[in-house]
Amino acid sequence: LNFYMRESDLKIQMTLPSLPDMVNDTGFIHVNDLLLHSEKLKIEDLFFGNNSSLVKDNLVFGLYKFLSDAGINIQHLSIADKEFKNVKGNIIFNQKSMNFKEVRFNSFGGEIKLESEYNLVNKGLILKMIVNGIDIKKMFETFSDSGKKTFTAKNISGKMDGSIEIFMNNDSAWAPDLHTLSANADIVIRDGKLINFTPLLSLKKYINEDLLKELNFSNLRNKIFISDG
Repeated sequence: LNFYMRESDLKIQMTLPSLPDMVNDTGFIHVNDLLLHSEKLKIEDLFFGNNSSLVKDNLVFGLYKFLSDAGINIQHLSIADKEFKNVKGNIIFNQKSMNFKEVRFNSFGGEIKLESEYNLVNKGLILKMIVNGIDIKKMFETFSDSGKKTFTAKNISGKMDGSIEIFMNNDSAWAPDLHTLSANADIVIRDGKLINFTPLLSLKKYINEDLLKELNFSNLRNKIFISDG
């Protein structure tokens, strides 16, 4: 089955069992060897340009009835204008949750592996990620360079490895509720630089200012905890 939606394409491959085996008492439709493949998939296109919570709820309800267990192979994935490449893994639906298992993809010059569970009842998200070789400058350019900030992509370079866990709920419109956000991260930035970082420049009375303007380091490790948004 091939679908084309605005800028996106989606190909669904499956093996159909005999008709009595396709539907059981729970209402799930069972197929074998299900694979979702796309050359380019923009998540917003799945909602046909409609951002209402009703459309999203109905789409997810329809998906979980059909995609009880599916493989994923997406060459280019776009979510809120963020680009991810070579997305592969498994998506598992049941009546209460949507789970991503053994998902890996390329972004920001490195690789990200993740597993997540999204509760379809209370809209709670549990997300666990392992990141390897992420270009920290590219990541900051994507997420942190809007508005006036003390620390931006201009102030850092290097490669990031580590683990990140995020716990959060969405509101009734499926938007992230940052007041429920909590996160744990254990990250290492290697072969990095801190460039014109204002707090460091305040030490120029004690350390050569040229050294402070561009501070090189082999490994910089941080453990980060965020709670209550």
